Amino acid sequence: MIKISFCTYQIGKDWDLEKFAKVAKETGYDGIEPRTDFGQKHGLSAGFRGEPKTSAADVKKAVKIFKEAGVSFASIATGVQFVFADAQVRKRNVEEAKEYVKLADQLGAKVIRLFGGPVPAGMRRVEAVGYVAECLNEVGKFARNYNVSPLIEQHDNWTFTVDLCDIMEKITEDKVGVLWNSTIDPQSFERLKTRLKHFHIHQVNPAVLETMKLLKSINYDGYLSLEGSFEQTLKEQATALRNYLKQL
Repeated sequence: MIKISFCTYQIGKDWDLEKFAKVAKETGYDGIEPRTDFGQKHGLSAGFRGEPKTSAADVKKAVKIFKEAGVSFASIATGVQFVFADAQVRKRNVEEAKEYVKLADQLGAKVIRLFGGPVPAGMRRVEAVGYVAECLNEVGKFARNYNVSPLIEQHDNWTFTVDLCDIMEKITEDKVGVLWNSTIDPQSFERLKTRLKHFHIHQVNPAVLETMKLLKSINYDGYLSLEGSFEQTLKEQATALRNYLKQL
């Protein structure tokens, strides 16, 4: 079933979890997608990049708050990147991603967002693809024991379908997938449909309805997550998304 959420990237940077749960419920969303590594007040973090790790007690509190409000954690939007020539940096970031797999599992989020990252000057594309795929496979292997899928977002040097396909061809772990960062065209959908596990949308328009129709054709069970919007329009956009869902 297609569900709707919003990401905290541009919304509610200074809100606590109680307010997020309240706003999500009142405006008509099924869940939220907390942005980590960003100094946001919600406090959910695996404890990297200068942010304190969320305690076990606070994780339980977060789950309770959202359960009582009747909303869910759609995803954990991390800032982890993998396209680094330094093997130690890649290893550190893989370990960070693993910690987010555990945190997501505790919160009930089914996916985490990861980045390939911008390819450094001088790095060959084949090397970049190899580094990203290797890291994703390692995180995916770790995720076998959790109800969480690590996803690479369509972002940076990985916005074109061919680039994501080159990575996916090297993925051996079933749980690894793609977070599509816009509405999707039929050709890209056909090539990546077995790996599509989360969507970011930036404008609610008829193209979103066409994307929803494609997703319904594969019985997509995940979220369309609004990113980069404003608090004042949350309810209006949720209403529009609900109207699209009624047309499926």
